[in-house]
Amino acid sequence: MVIVTRYFGGTKLGIGGLGRAYFESASQVLSLSVIIPKIVAEELEIVFPYDETNGVMNKLSQYNARIIDTVYDDDVTLRLTLRRGAVPAFISDLTQVTRGNVAVKHISQTSNRG
Repeated sequence: MVIVTRYFGGTKLGIGGLGRAYFESASQVLSLSVIIPKIVAEELEIVFPYDETNGVMNKLSQYNARIIDTVYDDDVTLRLTLRRGAVPAFISDLTQVTRGNVAVKHISQTSNRG
């Protein structure tokens, strides 16, 4: 977003001149700016049996999920972040590859630098 403010200094620009001044000001600011992409991600916790590890890890790789924490107990518990738009398909594929042997819990939603 660009906001241009003009303080009147005694020179009348007219409608066309004022429009050009606003356009040029905004154009100069945008040409000097740095675009920082934001990715809306969701943090999930998934729990699955050890024998499902290969299938789960393949899906994590396929969806570019980032593992935050891993706990090896009776089952494997992973906390991960994943692009929010990919979450429904990821959960569907994960459920299919594990034949339903996975529990998914939504932890939070974040916005990260890309």
